[in-house]
Amino acid sequence: MNYGFCTGFASQKPWAIEDVLIERIKAAGYGYVEFPLMSIAALSDTAFSQLELLLHRLNLETLVACNLFPSSISVMESRDTSAIIDEYLSNAFARAEALGIGKVVFGSAASRWLPHGLERREADRRFIDMVDLSLLPACSKFGIQVLLEPLNRGECNYLNTIKEAAEMVCHIDNSHFQLMIDLYHMNENREDFHDIETVFSLVHHVHLCEPKRRLPESAFSPYLLECLRILKQHGYDETISFESKDSCNQGGLTFALQMLKDFWKV
Repeated sequence: MNYGFCTGFASQKPWAIEDVLIERIKAAGYGYVEFPLMSIAALSDTAFSQLELLLHRLNLETLVACNLFPSSISVMESRDTSAIIDEYLSNAFARAEALGIGKVVFGSAASRWLPHGLERREADRRFIDMVDLSLLPACSKFGIQVLLEPLNRGECNYLNTIKEAAEMVCHIDNSHFQLMIDLYHMNENREDFHDIETVFSLVHHVHLCEPKRRLPESAFSPYLLECLRILKQHGYDETISFESKDSCNQGGLTFALQMLKDFWKV
């Protein structure tokens, strides 16, 4: 099992890549840091080189990235945005490859938000066309696996539950396009945690945190605990990241990680 921490919500400036947070994650004992890909893509060449040097100095891996697209890129609009998408992916995936990122989470609520009046059948067609024509060729070129993230209904209006996302992954049917599950979003949706069993074979990454995007302070909440038990029972052994807003307390970061490690050992 590889244990990581997402920087996106935890940064002092939202989505920023901050050295002090990276160093704190390393000091807490996490095996990798998970950056927003959109933030990596937006760095200047100098800032990106400095990030590479910092990660090398800390000997900290970057196995996974989240936030595939920035809000400025919509994959659901009627106008042809393929050239914009292709250019963005070429730059973003080249940097991901340079950092050793093998998996990228496709959450990006604003990017895949359905415009008013767009019917579901047309939305599916646009989404599938984007994946087939832009995303999969870029994945193949750079050796990256994109993992579709179901997002709760309060944050996005498309592909909300793990069952809906799994259906899309199965329809696309490509090893470069698989599924991840975020236990926070599942909880917000009030999804049955047993649904994990029905999609487990597609799952290659997990996000977790407590309600209100907090780290666990003394024990896992009942819902989170049940989800983790199902994952463990089915032999999940890939990447798992905390994605919380709280990160300033070094002790809290360390405690949450140790509790998760202890859970998998028992």
